Amino acid sequence: VGNSMTHLVADGDLAATADDADAAADLFLEAGVCVFEAALPPSLVAACRSVLERKSRLLDERLAARGVDLQAPWRFNEVCRRRFARYDLRGWALSDAIFTESL
Repeated sequence: VGNSMTHLVADGDLAATADDADAAADLFLEAGVCVFEAALPPSLVAACRSVLERKSRLLDERLAARGVDLQAPWRFNEVCRRRFARYDLRGWALSDAIFTESL
């Protein structure tokens, strides 16, 4: 998860701009996420990325320990993988303080 998504963000494949809302919406509908790089302070983005990477590694470890094929689509109550580099999480990674404190 972390490696795949971080790679896409680092390469700019998920970059969006407020100037082109239609393109941002299309990207969000296709990928399930889009990145507005200048919208938040870089330190906050880095902190969120760190949490996501840690949670992603933990998720991969737990799924692999249960014999789940991490390359195939699968679905559980809290998380599903519908296609490459796209995991949908239901609040699992959002309990950390970085996501619950006021900006």
